[in-house]
Amino acid sequence: MIQKLPLELVTLIASYLDMKDTSEFATTCRYNYFAVLPLIWQHLTITDTRELSMVADKLKVNSSWSQRAVQFVRNVSLCDKHQHKKFSCSLAASMFGITSTLSEQQDEKVVLSQPHEPTAQFGQHLLDLFPHVYSILFDYKVALQNFYLSPQQQQQEGGIFTPRSLLAYTGSISVINYESDHAGILFNILRPFKYIGHLKLQTLPVVSLCEDIDQSILTNADIDALTSLGLNELVKLELSLLDSSIELNTFTKLVQSLPRLGCLQLEWVFPPTEEEYNQLRQVVEECAALYPDRMERKPNTLYVSFTNCLSK
Repeated sequence: MIQKLPLELVTLIASYLDMKDTSEFATTCRYNYFAVLPLIWQHLTITDTRELSMVADKLKVNSSWSQRAVQFVRNVSLCDKHQHKKFSCSLAASMFGITSTLSEQQDEKVVLSQPHEPTAQFGQHLLDLFPHVYSILFDYKVALQNFYLSPQQQQQEGGIFTPRSLLAYTGSISVINYESDHAGILFNILRPFKYIGHLKLQTLPVVSLCEDIDQSILTNADIDALTSLGLNELVKLELSLLDSSIELNTFTKLVQSLPRLGCLQLEWVFPPTEEEYNQLRQVVEECAALYPDRMERKPNTLYVSFTNCLSK
């Protein structure tokens, strides 16, 4: 048992620890736990939608835990546990028994089959549990394993949003490890989040330029899918990786579809020629009044940030 320390000192100590050490520090006494609560619950990482239901069930039977979780959870990631090492269901179990223990989770996985549900249903469940969330991350591969994401659905519905499919969420959405040229699936991941203010789309990382990197390069169809979403409230957009195959007209339509855009960040593998870049810059300036304020060149890559004076 650690001697009771001043609250400010406890919080300062916890801020210098990694998440695992913070959890161990918190379990030493209830006082320390309450002191580091914001650090512990700030980021929730789950590896499938079933884990969110497990968290919900445990919080439902303990109102005090539920109130604190609702208050502090700000970021949620649906991704492979090896890619995101922040707070997770298994870590919560070892710390406080809020979720199932590791052995109980294994038993539940034997009983329950892998769920598939609409993205909007998962999003609504998440926001009902944690209404203060402002950042949601989806790993593309994990999303495929958990959601109904038929690429034909966009064509069947003509890209039209129904009221039930839209979420009143205005925060940030990130899609990482996206396998390019799956525009219909990408559309259906993002379609419930029409009112977001920030979108980050990142393809699979390029391990070697000597290998086939087509899955790591965004296509015209991918950009068209973003345009068709009608993200009228979007303020910041991050896209990587691009190459010169994206047509100028495709970029023009995208920028024109984002009336509130204040920051556009682009990263190319195989950078555009000077002429291609100047043409794109002119489009961004004319359509969105955004200007390049930062540029980073690396071997075979180019990063450019376009902003307006209000977003700097």
